[in-house]
Amino acid sequence: MAGQGFVTLRRVPTPTPDAQFYSSIARAEQVSGVGVPTMYWNSPTAIDHIPFYGPVFFWVKATSFDALGVTLMTSRLAGLVNTWLLLGAAAWLAHSLCRTPGRALWCVTLLLLAPEVNRQMGSGTMHPLAVAFELGAMAAFVRGLHGRPGGPVAHGLATGVLLALATLSTPRTYPFVAIFFGAAAVVPLFWQREGAEARAGVMTMTALAALTGLLLAWTAWSHGDVVAWVRYHAYILTREDTDVAVLPHATRYWAFNWTAVVTPLAAMAGAGLALRQLWRPDREARQHVLPVAFALLTVWLTFVAMVTLTSYTFAFSLYYAVPMLVVAVGLSRRWSGLSPRVVRTGIACLLVCDAALFGLHVARIAATWHARDVGPLNAFIASHVPTGSTVAGPIAPYFFPVERSGSHYRAVDPDSHADWARWVPAYAPDAVSPALHQHGTSDGLRFLFWPAADPVPPGYACAVRHVAGVFTPAPNHLHLLGPLGHPMDVGYETTILYRLPTDCPTGYDATRPPADASAGRDSRVVPADPRVRHQ
Repeated sequence: MAGQGFVTLRRVPTPTPDAQFYSSIARAEQVSGVGVPTMYWNSPTAIDHIPFYGPVFFWVKATSFDALGVTLMTSRLAGLVNTWLLLGAAAWLAHSLCRTPGRALWCVTLLLLAPEVNRQMGSGTMHPLAVAFELGAMAAFVRGLHGRPGGPVAHGLATGVLLALATLSTPRTYPFVAIFFGAAAVVPLFWQREGAEARAGVMTMTALAALTGLLLAWTAWSHGDVVAWVRYHAYILTREDTDVAVLPHATRYWAFNWTAVVTPLAAMAGAGLALRQLWRPDREARQHVLPVAFALLTVWLTFVAMVTLTSYTFAFSLYYAVPMLVVAVGLSRRWSGLSPRVVRTGIACLLVCDAALFGLHVARIAATWHARDVGPLNAFIASHVPTGSTVAGPIAPYFFPVERSGSHYRAVDPDSHADWARWVPAYAPDAVSPALHQHGTSDGLRFLFWPAADPVPPGYACAVRHVAGVFTPAPNHLHLLGPLGHPMDVGYETTILYRLPTDCPTGYDATRPPADASAGRDSRVVPADPRVRHQ
């Protein structure tokens, strides 16, 4: 963990569009209290993004910016802490299922090597934090079903609070939360054991009351009431065919890569064997059948729901593969129906596969180590861009170097990186109005920072005669890995800084507000071909 933490804080990953987009929302929350992404404040979809996602992640990140500054290191540190919380919650759940400390250590070891987890360290997204809350809620509920000290009310309250935190971190947790309560209500009807169903009922009602109370408080503050919150999400999610795969005009995007199949396959195998044994447990396991049935049903139905309902299936396997793997590892050997030797062999094979994938991950980091160094980029921006300037450019990876220097970063693309945001102005035309009052035009100089390998964006041709500097990073050495070199994260690239004269650009200008509120509304466009990008 210490080694991965060092690598994460120093280099990995090079900032992704998702990470900088979410950081821009947190930055807006920090400076204005309204989650209109600072890099998109002049967009046709310049809306407050927090009412859709929920406030938990952005409040945490805004607080970290207040305490430590708006830097890439701060963002990576927050992501690293969130991942450690996920590992802690996973260990808690594994221990709650089998009450064997060694099983929790095995679980943490496997997750540290799993691509779904180690690639999220330092990513700056809400996903590790949201899954940590989900696993923590399962652990609290399972402990209550086992009759651990604290009583059903205390365990139910802890479960409800953790589920509320998950719900208010991202809508990607909605399937899990709904399935959680469904499993908690149904499982005691089929597996009744020594009064455990009574504890389950008390915990379920307490958890539901805690979740409902916190959601009512949030929806009253953000939307006026819970009905408005439901209508808002229902309007968006029944139309967002980029991310919701089951809509009639949806374009399914699997985001497949071979490194993302090991964990789901291992998790399905382990959980499937345990599910088979659930119907005929031995005498020793019979007293624990209720918590096991609850955990298995929850993770299996979450797997089915996430794979069926959502796009980017393999990119977001953290939400369904990791909980299933934790449950499969946490269950004792008696639930597999296999001999100890076969179980040990299966775990050894998983360790070898994960270790090989992790070794490839480390090799790619070594090959791009100097190219990922943000230090020279920070120095370049500090020396070429006066404080208080505005810098337009692509969504990634230049947000942090500009913001940390005291200037303002704006994305050239006029559309929010979150495809769902295109539906909000259609639902509530006045939703774009906060941007007109929260972020003003900078009085400083204006620049365009654009990759040298790409043509300048439309409307910025007038900038090419005003080169202010060229940033040249250290080369990467991925070619030494041959076909195993990963082309998607090669570090920073050669980038040209253009000084923008007062009459430039003539196209979309992310540094100037529209003439009036109606200009923002009239310019909204619902694209016919949704872009393939994560939300």
